[in-house]
Amino acid sequence: MGKKVYVDLTHPFSAEIPRWPYFDKPEITNAHTMAKGGVLTSKITCTMHTGTHCDAPRHVMEYEFDGRRARYTHEMPIDAYRRGRGAEAGRGALDSDHR
Repeated sequence: MGKKVYVDLTHPFSAEIPRWPYFDKPEITNAHTMAKGGVLTSKITCTMHTGTHCDAPRHVMEYEFDGRRARYTHEMPIDAYRRGRGAEAGRGALDSDHR
């Protein structure tokens, strides 16, 4: 078996992040400034599923395929998100800058 290559597909979070057409655009505003509070913080207002994320089965189904109640995120083992179910690119699909 060949060497596995992992590619980060996350999007930087900003007001322009790709989102579902019916999701409101995220609003990012300064909450505190260095001059006012000694710390720089931001307030982010967005639909909960904006941005790159993983969903638990309960988000989209009441029962899992084996008939059990679908699990929530806090019930999912971390290994469930890295079992090789991601997209795999064939050899040569990535240019040399991304290897």
